[in-house]
Amino acid sequence: MTTTAPGRPALRALKAPLPDRHSPFRSEFLRGLAPWTGATVTAVLLAAMLSKSVQWQGSWGGTQSLLKSAAVLLGGPLAVAAGCWQGGRERRRGTVGLLATASRGRPAKTLVAVAPLTAWVLIGYLVALVVVLAATLPYAHRGRPLVSYAVTDLTFLVSITAVGFVAGRLVPWRLTAPLLAVCAYLGLGFPAYLGSDLRLLSPAEQVDTTYVPLWWQPLVMSAWTGGLAAAAFLVYAARRRAFAVLPLAMAVAAGTLIADLGPGMWRHVPTPGVRACGSGETGPTVCVDDPDRELLPAIRAALGGLHDRLQEMSTPPYTYVANNAELGPIDVRLPSLSRGWNVVRDEVVDPAAFARETAQMLPFFGRCSTEKLTPAEAERFSKLQQTVLAWLAPADTVLPGTPPHGSVRDTDLRAPLAAMAPAARASWLDRYVAAARSCDPKKMPKL
Repeated sequence: MTTTAPGRPALRALKAPLPDRHSPFRSEFLRGLAPWTGATVTAVLLAAMLSKSVQWQGSWGGTQSLLKSAAVLLGGPLAVAAGCWQGGRERRRGTVGLLATASRGRPAKTLVAVAPLTAWVLIGYLVALVVVLAATLPYAHRGRPLVSYAVTDLTFLVSITAVGFVAGRLVPWRLTAPLLAVCAYLGLGFPAYLGSDLRLLSPAEQVDTTYVPLWWQPLVMSAWTGGLAAAAFLVYAARRRAFAVLPLAMAVAAGTLIADLGPGMWRHVPTPGVRACGSGETGPTVCVDDPDRELLPAIRAALGGLHDRLQEMSTPPYTYVANNAELGPIDVRLPSLSRGWNVVRDEVVDPAAFARETAQMLPFFGRCSTEKLTPAEAERFSKLQQTVLAWLAPADTVLPGTPPHGSVRDTDLRAPLAAMAPAARASWLDRYVAAARSCDPKKMPKL
């Protein structure tokens, strides 16, 4: 009987190693607690960011700073609780003896057990990071996202997951995970209430978005959080626990440097001095910093009514200037352009309030001290000023404490001027401006 030798393709197939479809890492990565933890991290971070989208959507620094706080204060407790629950799984299932018979040493077994969960925590954070950066892209016209924020966040999440896993192995009680999450939240948030630079030891601490970290700042922060986690891991898993001294010393050195330098690890980024101006045949002339040029149409629209009413008076065509630029003789300071407060997604949130704040900056308002006036003159002076403001920048609001009748509706204040003929109103307003510039109560026109 003869047999046919297998061909070359068949020989190669027989010799090739079979893929390990049942590796511990693959099994833990594809099912169980790890993928659910990653999805939960993404959902929690995106929900927290969405609830405050008006504050960060429009600024790279604001976006990453708020995401950092969410990743530490929300993602951190979630990751440490998941790590703790994963670490105590063998004790809860009664498979500690079976695990001890594995051929791998304790360091390898511990890494295989915690690596899938850590990978999913990082994936969850990265998905949230990509989503919020994509949401910021259409509205952020200044700066760029910084890698340093992501580096410190990723190192922190890896570290706290590993610490939670070790705690779960040492204290496999079912309530250890939630209690550890609460302790992590309090411990990470408490430094913010400290008055010293020790508050910067918490990865959740926010810094003014006009400051950016120096190139070595994420390395120091990573050494601080990663060193503590590595020391805890080696104390539990290493054959020679003395090796834990090295990462612990690194963490102590990094923490000392953070507490000593404090804000010195960040540098201030000054606002660029280049200005962009917008004007036309009609409407006001507005000048802002060049990165805010996208706001020009919204600002000009908000000030359109104020500009039209000033045209009735014998006043120059004012130019409205943002931020700290030097003012010329016919320049008026604009309210501070704060993204997330009065500006959201390149739109002015409350155009009427913005116009009212701008009107209060006009040169004939707030020039006179009421100390030289009698109470009756000061009361009349204030009432006329409120009336002119209500006419120039109307808003259907209640002005508390407006003399002489306490709270008065804005519509009631501007009613006398609205009832005048255009020529008579222009004459009255010109006399008011002249009296306000000279601070002479006797020249104040009657209303």
